Amino acid sequence: MPAPRLSARRNARRTLARRNARRTPAGRNARRTPAGPTTRPHSDLGLQPERTSLAWQRTVLALLVVSAMLFRWIGRYGVVVLPAAAVLMLLATAIFLTQQRRYLRFSAGLRAERLTANVGSVVAVTAAVLICGFVAAAFVILDAL
Repeated sequence: MPAPRLSARRNARRTLARRNARRTPAGRNARRTPAGPTTRPHSDLGLQPERTSLAWQRTVLALLVVSAMLFRWIGRYGVVVLPAAAVLMLLATAIFLTQQRRYLRFSAGLRAERLTANVGSVVAVTAAVLICGFVAAAFVILDAL
């Protein structure tokens, strides 16, 4: 007998939650708003702009982690490490600040079916990572001597 009681209580809670959701303005608007591609800024069902945005966010996180790791080398190499860390932090900040604009431009390109690659951002990130890699390799080689 206890099982039907729990089930009845659960159903009563669900019914009450549904009624309350209908009474709120958000609940009424949610019922009237059509679902589907019209609610998104683009019509890509594969969510390519979201995947690209997440990739840039992972790049920002990686740049910040590497710049934080560079601060550990200050005791060994001195303040020579600071410019490399500063470049990575500035690059991460620039990517973070331009992320929303890049997403909206990409979504608009999908809607218009005229997408162009953002070559400048990719080249800037690649150059910064390569420069920091060369600086890190130089530190390792100098430490071995």
